[in-house]
Amino acid sequence: MSKASVKKALKELDQEGLVNLLMDLYSCRKDAKDFLEFWANPDEDKELERVKERIHKLFFLPHDKPRRKPDMTEIKTLVKNFRTLGPDPEKIADLLIYVPELMLEWLQRRNGTGMTAARSRFDSMLEESRTFIESAGLEQVFGVRHDRIAELINAYYDTSCDETGTSRRRKWFRFRY
Repeated sequence: MSKASVKKALKELDQEGLVNLLMDLYSCRKDAKDFLEFWANPDEDKELERVKERIHKLFFLPHDKPRRKPDMTEIKTLVKNFRTLGPDPEKIADLLIYVPELMLEWLQRRNGTGMTAARSRFDSMLEESRTFIESAGLEQVFGVRHDRIAELINAYYDTSCDETGTSRRRKWFRFRY
């Protein structure tokens, strides 16, 4: 069904039918529930903290014990869903940098287990955050934090060997102010 078909069907509903449809959607789809709750009470700070908490739980069990393998697909979905709510770009940038910070903490607590697989994820997350920060003009606000996490990741990989016993190296550039 196309967007136009859905729009036509929605126009045929009366107010009560539309309310019932939205409540059914709220009940049966987690993403719709999150969206409608944010729409009804758009508190960006609260939503950012909620998403950060959910991402933290994907990396760590209770008592901050690291999980064997975080669900990166779910993490990407949470970030994408947060972005679709249309929050302030600073909130999006904060979340985009939070994920590699948390991932580095997870990797350190696992004593480097999973380093090889994690490196490409770090690279893509840092690139995505850098691109967003530059496109939003937030280098002055988030440039130092981004550079710090990039340096910490590079230092971690420079001082640790991956599972093959070799050190992999990729340097990230600094923002220009």
